[in-house]
Amino acid sequence: MKKILLATTLLAGFAGAASADVSLSGYGRFGMVYFNNPPAGIRKAMLDTRVRINLDGKMTTDGGVNFGGRIRMQSDNGSAAGGAKLSSALLFAESNGLRLEVGNVNTAFDSAALFYNSEMGFEDSSVGEGDYGFYSFATGPYAATPNRMGIFLGYSAGALNARISYVTPDQTLSHQPAGVANEI
Repeated sequence: MKKILLATTLLAGFAGAASADVSLSGYGRFGMVYFNNPPAGIRKAMLDTRVRINLDGKMTTDGGVNFGGRIRMQSDNGSAAGGAKLSSALLFAESNGLRLEVGNVNTAFDSAALFYNSEMGFEDSSVGEGDYGFYSFATGPYAATPNRMGIFLGYSAGALNARISYVTPDQTLSHQPAGVANEI
């Protein structure tokens, strides 16, 4: 009996030190996509579906610094890879309005409130936003660029929101291929 009591006491003591907040969130969508003038052989109207699941983990140190990360699983109908895709990881540290992200980062552009990050509507974009030519937290295995890496630094205090980010499609190359660029 003493051994069982001692073991449960030790487990209870370590549970607080090693615990982290883990959450599961996501959504599903479906709709009709209509192409006014589709390429040859493509239908004018198609059904489209997506299911996205976010796995987020966060832990706060005794000093108030939050450490965490995100991995996303997503399945779209008609995706080239087929089936569910698992994203690369985003890791972060934040404290007193300062946030540092490394890996599959939310870029400065992607994090602009009510522009892209709001993920409104069927296409996950806000009204009037038509620029899809930027990097953002992406879902997928990055088969074409498995060494994609980014860094994001953001600071918020009152009404001030300052952000800067850098993403390279392949961090192992000294120069990116023609037509591919790093994003600042």
